[in-house]
Amino acid sequence: MKQARLKLWLSVGVSALTLVTFAASAQAQEAPSETTTDATAKRDDTVVVVTARRKALQSATELKKKSDTMIDSVVADEAGRLPDNSITEVLARIPGVTMSRFNGSGDSFQVEGSGIQIRGLSNPSSMLNGREVFSANGGSGLMWGEVTPELMAAVDVYKATRVDLIEGGTGGSIDLRTKMPFDYKKPAFEGSVGLSKGDLVGRSSPSISALVTKRFDTPVGEMGFLVDVAYSKFLSQTGHLSVEPYYKKLYQGEDRYMPAGFGWGDDHFERERTGLYEAFQWRPNDHLVIFQTFFQTHYTSNNNGTSAWLSSDRLMPTSGDATFDENGVLVTADHMSNASFNDGSAGSTVGQGWLSEDQQVDCNAPYGQQATSLDWGASPPSCAVANSSAGSSRGFSTTDNITRDFSQGFTWTGDRLRARGALQFVDSSAKSTGMSAGLSVPVTGFSVDLSGDTPKFLIDNSQSLTSPASYQWSQISWRPTNNHATMVAANLDADYELGDGFFKTISMGVREANRVEHDNYDGTYWASLGAGWNGSPVTHLSDGPAEDSEYYGFDNFFHNDVPVPGVFYVPSSDLLKSNDFAYIMNTYGYSNTITLADGTVVPVTPEQVVQHKHGGSRTAVKTESVYLMAKFGSETGLFGVPYTGNVGIRYTKTSTEASGNFVFAQSDFYMNQADANADFQADPTGTLTPRAVHLSEDVQNRVDESEDARALPAFNINFKPSDTFFVRLAANQTMSRPSFSDITVAGNGSVTTQLNGNNYTESTPGGEVNHVFKPIFDRVTASIGNTTLKPTIATNFDLSLEWYKSWSTTAHLAFFHKDLKDLIVFGDSVVPFPYDFTKTDGTAVSGVSTLTTSQATNADENATIKGFEFGGRTFFDSLPGFWSGFGIDANFTYIESRNPAPKAYDLDGNRFSALPVVGLSRYTYNLNLMYSKGPLYVGLAYNWRSRFLMGTNTNGTGTVGSGYTYCSDTEGHCETIHYNLPLYGRDYGQLDFGANYKVSDRIRISVQASNLTNEVARSDMEIKPGKFYPRNYYESDRRIEFGLNFAY
Repeated sequence: MKQARLKLWLSVGVSALTLVTFAASAQAQEAPSETTTDATAKRDDTVVVVTARRKALQSATELKKKSDTMIDSVVADEAGRLPDNSITEVLARIPGVTMSRFNGSGDSFQVEGSGIQIRGLSNPSSMLNGREVFSANGGSGLMWGEVTPELMAAVDVYKATRVDLIEGGTGGSIDLRTKMPFDYKKPAFEGSVGLSKGDLVGRSSPSISALVTKRFDTPVGEMGFLVDVAYSKFLSQTGHLSVEPYYKKLYQGEDRYMPAGFGWGDDHFERERTGLYEAFQWRPNDHLVIFQTFFQTHYTSNNNGTSAWLSSDRLMPTSGDATFDENGVLVTADHMSNASFNDGSAGSTVGQGWLSEDQQVDCNAPYGQQATSLDWGASPPSCAVANSSAGSSRGFSTTDNITRDFSQGFTWTGDRLRARGALQFVDSSAKSTGMSAGLSVPVTGFSVDLSGDTPKFLIDNSQSLTSPASYQWSQISWRPTNNHATMVAANLDADYELGDGFFKTISMGVREANRVEHDNYDGTYWASLGAGWNGSPVTHLSDGPAEDSEYYGFDNFFHNDVPVPGVFYVPSSDLLKSNDFAYIMNTYGYSNTITLADGTVVPVTPEQVVQHKHGGSRTAVKTESVYLMAKFGSETGLFGVPYTGNVGIRYTKTSTEASGNFVFAQSDFYMNQADANADFQADPTGTLTPRAVHLSEDVQNRVDESEDARALPAFNINFKPSDTFFVRLAANQTMSRPSFSDITVAGNGSVTTQLNGNNYTESTPGGEVNHVFKPIFDRVTASIGNTTLKPTIATNFDLSLEWYKSWSTTAHLAFFHKDLKDLIVFGDSVVPFPYDFTKTDGTAVSGVSTLTTSQATNADENATIKGFEFGGRTFFDSLPGFWSGFGIDANFTYIESRNPAPKAYDLDGNRFSALPVVGLSRYTYNLNLMYSKGPLYVGLAYNWRSRFLMGTNTNGTGTVGSGYTYCSDTEGHCETIHYNLPLYGRDYGQLDFGANYKVSDRIRISVQASNLTNEVARSDMEIKPGKFYPRNYYESDRRIEFGLNFAY
C-alpha cells in the first residue's frame, strides 16, 4: 500500500512539476507566438509531410489544433518513421491511451503490446484512411500488433466523434493514415535498415523498408504513383513464474489459504511482419481527384514454449514450519506436499460414505501421505506413501495472418459542393496451429517462499527428475484455427457550403458494408496419453525414441536472478514442431481410432479430429448507415467569444445471420455411485453395465438471425477566447458491436464426470493392471456464443481546455464522463438443468442437475467511467546555445470506473459487489525528456500505468461449476466452494531510449533501446475484496536497435 501511495504521489508530483515547467518556459520565451508550421498542414483526412522529429511533433499539434473534434496524433518524421516499432507502442504514448503487455487471460506476455484502450474503453474502431479495416480473428477490429508501422504517415486517435466517422467503437476511433503520391512535391526515394538484439534471446533480427514515389503530367491530367514496402523480424525470450489460486484449508485448527501449486517456464518467440502498400492518384482536371490504394500486412510467428509445474488442490505444509500473513495466506513453508481428505493430518478414508466398508481405513499417516494412493485391491487397503505429481510440457504454435485492403474512390470539389466516395474490399485470413505434449513425474514435495519480489520454489528429490524412467507421458493437446473474412463496402458523402450565416456547411452521407466471416476454430482437442486410470497401460519416457525428449535447464531464467525450481525432461522441440498429432497419439496414446457421429470408426488424424468436432461457423453482418451533419460558427460568438462546431445524427442498422453446429459429446456414465456399486457387485469385470447411461454424439445445425438499429447523435463545439486558448465541448453516443466469437451459434456441450470409486489397481506377475470403470455423473457443461447480445452503448461527455502558446509550447486539460449500457461481460453461469436420460436396461431416469455455461452476456446494470487527463510539451528555446535544444513532453491520466455487475467470486464463494471496468488503469502517465537541436535528437521516455483488471474468468483462476471442497473440521463437515477470481495486471513502467543523428541531408543514423530497467510484468489475483496476491511474473529482453535511414 505504501508503495502504491508513493507511486501515486510520484505521478502527481511529476505532472505538477511538468505544468510548472511549461509555465516557466512560456514566461521565458520572448519570441512571438507562431500559429503556422513549416510543414504542409492540411485537413484531418489528409497527410502531413514533415521534416525531422521536432517538426513531426509540431505537425501533430497542428492537427489537434485545427480538428473539429477531440483528436491526438502521432506523425511520421521525414524518413517516414514513427517513433516506435509497433503500432501499440506508438499509441501508448498518447494521453489517455493505454496498452497491455498481457494477452486476454494473462497467461502469456506480449512484448510489443496488445489490447488498446482509449480513456479506459476497449474496442476502439479501427480505420485505414478513414475506412473500416479488421483482422479475421473472431473479433470486430484490427490486431494492432500485426500492422507494419513503417507504412504509416500518421496515427490519429479520435477521443470524441463526429457523425461522419464510422460507428463501431465505444472507446473512440483509431485511424491509420498512409502516404499518398500528391503529398510529395517531387520524386522521392526513402528507406531504412535496422538490426536489433535482445539480451535474453541473444540473437539479432533485421528490418528494412523502402518507399518510392513520383508525380508526372500526362495529356489526360496529373498522375502519381507510390510504392512502400517494409519487412521486420523480431526475436524474444520471456521467462515466467506463476502461483496457482489459493484454497481455503483447515490447518492446525485454523482456516488458512494454501496455493494449489506453481509453475515456471520460458517462451522463445519469433515473428516476421511484411507490409506492402501501393497508391495511385489521378487529377484529370482541377475539380476531380481519383485514387486507388492497395494495403497488405502479412504477420507470421512461432512460439516455442517450455513449462513445468506442480499443482494440486490438496497441497499442505508437512510440519509446523509454515508462516502466514495477517489474512491467513501462506508466505513460506519448508516443505509442502499432498495431504488427505480433510485437514491433511492423516491418510484416512474413515467416514467416506462412498467407499465400501472394507476400504475405510485409517493409515495414521503423516502429512504427505494420502488415502487416494491406497492399494484398492488389498483388503484392507495398504497405506502407501503418496507423492505429489509434477509435470512438464513443450508446446509449439504458429500463426499466419494476412489482411488486405483494396480501395478506390474519388474527391470532386466544386465552388460550393464537395463530393467524395469510395468502394472498398477487405480480405483477411488468420491461420494457426498449436500442439503441446506433457509428461508427469512423481516428487515428494517442495519448499516455497512468497515473501520477496518474485516467488522462490524448490522441488525435492531431484534424483527422480534426472531419470527418464521416472517420467510418463500424460497428455496431448492440439489447437487448429482457420478463419477467413471478407467485406465489401461503399460510401458516398457530400458537403455543401451554405455561406456566411450561422450554419456554414451541411454534410450528408450513406454507407453500406457486407462482412462475412468463416471462423473454423474448433477449440482445443485434449486427450490423455497412456495414464493407467483410463484403462490403458502407462507409457514412460523410456518407452519411446530418445529424440522425442530432452533434458531442459531453462537457461538464463530471469537473467539468472531467480533460481530455477527444477530441471526437467520435456518433449523435444522437433517432436512438437512436426505437428504430427497422429504419431504422438499412436506411439504414446491409448486409442488409435476415433468414433464419428455416424458410428464409423476411423484412424486418429488431425483431419478426423476436426471433422469430429463442430466444425466452422459462418457469420454475416450487413451494416447500413446514413448521417446528416451541420457545421456552424459565429465570429461574434457567445459573450463575444467566437466558436465553431458541428452537430448531427447517424442512423445505423445492423443485420446479422449466424450458422454453425452445436455438438453434445458422446458419453457413458453412471448417475450415482450406488448404481455403479450394484453393477460392480454383479459383474466385477465391468462388462455388463445395465445401470449405466449411454449418450450418443448429437450434432445440431443452428441458424440465427437478428437485427439492431440505432440513432447515434454527436455534438462538438470549440470556443476560441484567443488565438492560443481553446475550450472544446463534446457530447455523443457511440456503440461497440459484439465480436464474432461472442455471437457464434457454434458450440459444444458435454457431461462432466467423477472417477468411479470401484476403480482399483491389481498387482500381477506382469506388473500393475489398472481396472477403470465408467465414471459417475457430476454435471453438464457447455460453451457457446450468445446471439441475443446487444451492442454496448456509451453516452459520452467531454470538456477540453487547450493552450497553444507557441509551436514549441502547448498544454491541455481534459475531463470526460462515460456511461455504458449493456456492457458485454464474459463468465461462467450455473443454472438448473433438468435431464431425462435412459439407462442401458431401458429404465428412465430424470431429475435436475446443474448446467455450467461459458458465454458472453450483457451486464444488468450500467457501468460508469469518469476522469481527467492533462499534459503538454515545451522546448526551452529561450535558453542560450546548446541548452535551447532541451524539451519535455508529459501527460497524466486519472480514470475512475465502476462495473456493478461482475461475474466474480472470492475464495469464500462470495460475489464481488463491484469491480473496475476491464482494461482500465486508474493512473497512467508518460514522461519524455528530449533534446532536439540541429542534426541531433535524443529522447528518454518513461511509460507507466497502474493496476488494471484483466478479467474475472481467466484461465486457471475460476472453479465456477466444479468448485473445491472445504472441510471445517476433521469429522467430514464439508462444503463445495465456487470462485471466479478477478485477475489484475500490476503497476508497470518501462523506460526506453532513442536517438538519431542527421549525418547529411540524405542520411540519418539512429539507436533505440527498450526496457532499460529490466522491468518484470506481474499480475495479481484478488482473493478477497481489496486483498491482492501474485499470480504471474514475466521478464523479457532488454533490447537495442541500430538503424540507418536515407531519403533522396
